[in-house]
Amino acid sequence: MNSMPFRYLLIPTLLLSFLSFAACTGASDGGNGAGTASSQRKVDGIVLVTLADLGTAQSATFGGSHPTPSLDRLAASSVVFDDASTPVPMTRPALTSLMTGMAPDRHGVWNDVRDTLSGQQTLAGALNEAGWSTVAISGTALVESGCGLDQGFELYEAPANLDVGPLRYFPIRSRVSDGEVVDKFNLWFESKPADQPFFAWVHLSDPHGVVTSGRNYDESSQAYAQSVEASDKALTALLDTLEPMSGRLAVVVAGTNGVLHEDLAPPAKAKDRVRDPGRRGASYWLVPETLQVPLILRAPEQPAGRSGARVWLPDVTATLASLAGVSLGDQVEGVDLLAGSPEPDRVRRAWTWATDDEFAWPALTAVDAGDGWQSFATDQLASGDGSAASALAAERAPQRRERTLSAEIQQALTQAGLAANFEPRMSPALEEGERNGVLSEVQRIRHHYQAGRVIRQARRSRLLIEDHPQNLAAMFNWIYFWVYEATGDGTARGHSVEAIKRYPLRPDLMHWSGTAHILGGDHAKAEILLNAAIELGGEDRNALYDLACAAARQDEVQRSLGYLERALAAGWANLSHLERDPDLANVRTDPGFAALMAAQVQ
Repeated sequence: MNSMPFRYLLIPTLLLSFLSFAACTGASDGGNGAGTASSQRKVDGIVLVTLADLGTAQSATFGGSHPTPSLDRLAASSVVFDDASTPVPMTRPALTSLMTGMAPDRHGVWNDVRDTLSGQQTLAGALNEAGWSTVAISGTALVESGCGLDQGFELYEAPANLDVGPLRYFPIRSRVSDGEVVDKFNLWFESKPADQPFFAWVHLSDPHGVVTSGRNYDESSQAYAQSVEASDKALTALLDTLEPMSGRLAVVVAGTNGVLHEDLAPPAKAKDRVRDPGRRGASYWLVPETLQVPLILRAPEQPAGRSGARVWLPDVTATLASLAGVSLGDQVEGVDLLAGSPEPDRVRRAWTWATDDEFAWPALTAVDAGDGWQSFATDQLASGDGSAASALAAERAPQRRERTLSAEIQQALTQAGLAANFEPRMSPALEEGERNGVLSEVQRIRHHYQAGRVIRQARRSRLLIEDHPQNLAAMFNWIYFWVYEATGDGTARGHSVEAIKRYPLRPDLMHWSGTAHILGGDHAKAEILLNAAIELGGEDRNALYDLACAAARQDEVQRSLGYLERALAAGWANLSHLERDPDLANVRTDPGFAALMAAQVQ
């Protein structure tokens, strides 16, 4: 089974089948969508560089706190948008908006791990169909192959996220440095076809998560400053590569989200519980620090300067589509920034579902109608406060995920004594200051574990669940600790069953409870729980792999092989672990296993 908390593997998807040049069609007219069609492209190449966890508040180019000389260099010959915003302060959803031109409430990718893009056209897909060479290189598993952003790219390279549980939302170890990412891009650039237009997307992510990584504020600040410096240095190397290129080239640098890094007041005594109001991270808050992002655009014949227009990431999609002479149809919500400024009374929106996914708190939406960002929780919008901002937010309020279990699974869980009430529940309400404290504390706990500070992780997890015994995140972290640090004495099983009784419609809780039961030797119950996790959360490769282990431990070899086949189809890639996992010893002797592995090699 997946008995190790960190499993990471770089899996480059190298599909270099350069297509012959074809006539391009479609372009943006600068309206509300992609606009009318046009057959003329204005550039021979587009390089899109995206930056994670670097907002305008953190970049000196935009008046922020950290030197970013590479951005200064590009800005000198480009249009700099001083008021650009992201529609969601999370990596995968924000990048999905960039690639589709759609806001996240419409493209449906709401988190960094479970959600994948499906059924929507992407900028890379439109360009590839028009004969462009397309390449994407990322150092983070948050945009791993299979997340949907790879569609349309002939070459797509990103590490795979093989972490599970809470750390799946924070796979900092499954990453490649920004310097290595740019080195890979430079190698590709040197060998690209000379007579074919190209679209290259390079995602730089060194600062991601570093803002919460230290034991204290000063340590985190220093680590974050170093990561910004490294990311900026990598960008310098990329710009050096592009400098000699002749012809028509567009270069765009866009951020996905900013960060919050507030000093946390220490408790009065060392033994006191942590309930400080500081805020760290990005995805849990919709405020200017997390929403305002760098946006710099250099295009042929475009005068350099600064713009105060209120823009957001879907505008980049419309602009690049227009430069390339392609169209994504009516799905694009942005405007062509080179065709004129957006309407001064436009409404920008932002959302986050992180609180609902991870804490069972209401999701948030924010609006900016020209007088600054205002944020509302979903439960606030239900009653409304009578303000214009509240009414605008309610027009596209984030919906909660509808999760249900079939009658068959409910009956199996009830008969096994694992759950009985299958109504959706929210965590007990907390004051804003308490929420901030819990959010920050959970991030600290995850970083303690990643850094190998298990004693600190255990102590802080215990204190958190003592302070908030019914909170989903507190339960989650406590279960996580016992699953990976206990010896299968039943503690993890007991904690997980108690959590499921309160939150029976959470796929991750079902998965972790299944893992705990495998460790405890109760494989029949584990299989019930893991099937519930699949029904709630879809074909999750890790849950399917653990199902294979649970079935194998019950000597159900053919059922185990069926689960393995599904896990591989869902993206399970750690074949070396599969071939040595003791849980699957009896399965590996079956001829079906050899056939399954042979199919993977092919």
